[in-house]
Amino acid sequence: MMKQFSFFQPAMLPIEGAGYLQGGYSVTINIEEKNIDTGKNIYLSAVG
Repeated sequence: MMKQFSFFQPAMLPIEGAGYLQGGYSVTINIEEKNIDTGKNIYLSAVG
């Protein structure tokens, strides 16, 4: 089984003399679960 979650957060950064810069950041998390003979393996990765 594989699941993926994505999050996005808008952001504003005040820069003196230039006003506000608009943008944001995002995070993606991948989770994979595999059944094996001795139990389960879980693989986790994240990118931001």
